[in-house]
Amino acid sequence: GVHILLPLDERTIDAMVVPKTDDGRVIFAIPWLGRLLVGTTDDEVTHDDELVVKRSEADYLLRQLNRYLSRPFTIEDIVGGFAGVRPLVSSGKPGKTKKLIREHEVEVDHESGLISIMGGKWTTYRAMAEDTIDAVQQHLGLPVGGCTTREHHLSGSEGYSADYPQTLAAKYGVPDSTARHLSEKFGTNAGAVLDLARQQSELAQPIGEGYPAIRAEIAYSARNEMAATLDDVLERRTGLQFYSWKTAIAAAPVAATVMQKEMGWDDAHRQREVDDYVRTISGWMEKIGLAKGGAKA
Repeated sequence: GVHILLPLDERTIDAMVVPKTDDGRVIFAIPWLGRLLVGTTDDEVTHDDELVVKRSEADYLLRQLNRYLSRPFTIEDIVGGFAGVRPLVSSGKPGKTKKLIREHEVEVDHESGLISIMGGKWTTYRAMAEDTIDAVQQHLGLPVGGCTTREHHLSGSEGYSADYPQTLAAKYGVPDSTARHLSEKFGTNAGAVLDLARQQSELAQPIGEGYPAIRAEIAYSARNEMAATLDDVLERRTGLQFYSWKTAIAAAPVAATVMQKEMGWDDAHRQREVDDYVRTISGWMEKIGLAKGGAKA
C-alpha cells in the first residue's frame, strides 16, 4: 500500500473517504501533520519488490481524488510519500489481495508448540497482543485472561490533557506550533525534550524550514529511544520526511551534525549518512516523477 502527501489549502480542509473507486477499492484523504494524506493502493508484492511510490500509483490516487475537487492536484504538488507492506491472512484460495480481510489470526501448532500471530494492523495491536497471550495461556493449560494491555498506559500519556500544549508553550516560551508538535510526538515527555534545549541552546533551533520540530528531538531520541541513523530521526522520530522530501534533504546535514555528537561519529561517517540519505530520497522523488529541485517544500 502506498500513500502520498499533498499541501493543505482551501481544497483540503475536510477529510474524505471514497468507498468504491473505479476498481472497487477504498481510498481516503485526511489532514495529517500539516499535510493531506491520501491512500492507499493494494498490490501484492514479493521480497524482491522495492518499497517506493511508483508514478503509476501516484497517478491512480490523484485520479480518484481529483474528481471530487474543484481544482485538481498534479504530480508536481506531491511533497512526500511512503510505501509499506501489510501482512494479510490468506484463505488459501487464489485471488486479489484487496478481497482479503484485514483481521488477525492466532495459529497454534500443537506438534511444535509454536504460537503465531498473523495479519492485523497497527491500530489493533493491543487486541492482537491480548488474543496471543490468551492462546499461550490456553495452550499451557493456565487460566485464560488477565492480560494487562487494556490498562497499560503508553509512555507520555500520564498527566496528559487537552491543554497540555498550551501549558508547555507557557512554561518553556516556545511557539505554539512547536509545543503542539512535541506534545503529539512525546506526550508529557515533551518537557524532557525542551529541558535539553534549555541546557544546550543550539538544540532549540528548528531542524527544517517551515516545520515545528527542533534539534533537541534528535538528541533525545538518540539518548532515550535508541535512534541510531539519520533516516531514523528524519522519518520516524521527527516526521520531517513525511512533511516534505525537499525540506528533509535540506535538513539532512543539520540533523547529521546533531547525531554525530550524540553517537560519536567521525566526519566521514556523518558525511556518509548524509550522502546515503539524500541519494535515497532523491531516488524516490525520481521514481514518482519529481526532480530533486522541483518538489514543493
